[in-house]
Amino acid sequence: MDGPVYAIGNAMDALCAKTPAEAWPMYQRVVLPTMTPLLEAHGGAGVDDDDLALAAIGLQTLSTFLPAVTAADAPVYAPWIAITPRLCKSRDTGVRQDAFNFIGVTALHQPAWLTGVAAELVTAMQAAAKRWSSEVTAVENAVAAVLKVVLRLPDAPGLRREAAVGWVLQRLPLEDDVEESRIVHALVVDDVVRGDASSLVGRGAANLPALLRVLATALVADDKALASAAAAAAAAAAAGGAGGGGGGGGAAAGAGGDDEMEVEDGGDDGDGKDGSDDDDDDDDDDDGSSEGGDTEGSRSTIGNSVSGSTGAAARRLANARLLDDATRTKLDGFLAAVTSTPAGPLVAAAVATLKRPLRAGLARHGLRLPS
Repeated sequence: MDGPVYAIGNAMDALCAKTPAEAWPMYQRVVLPTMTPLLEAHGGAGVDDDDLALAAIGLQTLSTFLPAVTAADAPVYAPWIAITPRLCKSRDTGVRQDAFNFIGVTALHQPAWLTGVAAELVTAMQAAAKRWSSEVTAVENAVAAVLKVVLRLPDAPGLRREAAVGWVLQRLPLEDDVEESRIVHALVVDDVVRGDASSLVGRGAANLPALLRVLATALVADDKALASAAAAAAAAAAAGGAGGGGGGGGAAAGAGGDDEMEVEDGGDDGDGKDGSDDDDDDDDDDDGSSEGGDTEGSRSTIGNSVSGSTGAAARRLANARLLDDATRTKLDGFLAAVTSTPAGPLVAAAVATLKRPLRAGLARHGLRLPS
């Protein structure tokens, strides 16, 4: 197995460097003649670790092609879909994550291909999340994939949809895999805003309290991420001004930088290690050393370093957001309008079950309830 795994893995890596439209014909011609018989021969309980690793590489690659394939490609994907429930049970975290991602992407782009195995896949992913519950990112990947299946295949044979929706809502919002969280939360908001018969809200709006808790928690967390990112960006700008200042302007810029940095770390007043530009500090250096003479250059270097680090911090905080701008806008519009719709009383009753910070978060985003 080492030979085929290595060769096909390299082939897949090379294909991943191309666009899906370019790679898909090459994949069918080069990889599938070797890969598909392997899966068909070893697709049962006898799959060994090398087979699983190879199949996981295949799923990862096939996931990138899904936006480019058509319904006519179903026979190509069939053996991979057949082995996916087995991959969900792998002890290898990476194999499971590749399987979860493949299921989720397939559900979004070609849901009909999963119809016959949707119930089995949901059960397998729930079992994996329970067995390896400490693997937070893998669990979130499973939750995301289950959500996509129940959204796109609400009537799949054997699927206990209400139970699956409840299972998902207990585990939302996603907070570890932020890229996946933004996709998932956008799907939830789209579903709630659309509000059709198959909505996650459920019969008699049974899931509305849980959904509002999820959305409020995501909004509050996103607000905090945005506020922290803004504070870090302001600190970066102030530190950059301090570092770029020279001559007589350096002291004023440095002082302003210290004041802004207090937003980030509480400041370092008086300890002499904060790049302070007090005139007294230069006078203390009376031993003729070069330390005092390099103060301006050191301040500039320190300022640039702080500016770079706080700027990176601002970017990290912005990237930690749980909602994208379009989703926030859509959710704000929904919250502002929903109380004037027939669903208003149900929403009011559901909001009353939330903790005060979550109610306040919804109110900040337009929700207005009768006093």
